[in-house]
Amino acid sequence: GAGFATTDRFSTSIAICHQDEITLFDTGEPCAALMFRAGLNPLAVRNIFISHMHPDHVGGLAPVLFSMYLPGRAPTDEKFREWSVSPLSAWFKDVVTYPEGPVQSQDGRYPPVTLHVPSEAVNAMEVSLPAVYLAREVLPFDLEIKGLEGGTVLDHPEISVRALANTHLSANPAYSELPELYPHMALESYSFSCKIADKTVVYSGDITALTELDPLTPSADIIIVEVAHFDPEDLEPALAATS
Repeated sequence: GAGFATTDRFSTSIAICHQDEITLFDTGEPCAALMFRAGLNPLAVRNIFISHMHPDHVGGLAPVLFSMYLPGRAPTDEKFREWSVSPLSAWFKDVVTYPEGPVQSQDGRYPPVTLHVPSEAVNAMEVSLPAVYLAREVLPFDLEIKGLEGGTVLDHPEISVRALANTHLSANPAYSELPELYPHMALESYSFSCKIADKTVVYSGDITALTELDPLTPSADIIIVEVAHFDPEDLEPALAATS
């Protein structure tokens, strides 16, 4: 990912596909567009984890939810033209390749979605999403907004996710006075470990030092590490020391 808009890089967003579901880690823009280009049906998203509230990690959240809202509307709604978004449209079915079959709805509702954000941002999400007309009342699925804490934050038979706090925000001297000015701010930032079956994927998020990943890396099969804040050449010796 790239924190700044460039000609050949995008902000951070990672999709993990398992069973017939998608788990997103961060939604930097243009996450929604990249999902479609990768053939991922947004209606298959069940959990969204936001590592911290920097724009390059959360800026694409509203378009992601909008991409789940639009095809979830009733296809017979007369307000919309035949060429508008519907999971029954030929172009939509041609674009998406995962999951293999259509995402099923029941009584016009799709399975629930959980948005996991740093606890400091829960109230902001409750206000900002309705402000862009993504209110729960219009979404074709139940949306739960949960505050992140360290430890296991998702524990299902097929997938489990562990969150580990890091110092990406709290170590930045530019932010030292913000909690006093904005009492809701707690300078929260997280890394994640995602276990699916017998494989474990570690996603660093933004970190201050590679040693912050030490509790997660020994059991990792795949490690996705951002290298905007240190030299990539430092990765190999640091990770070798944890194996």
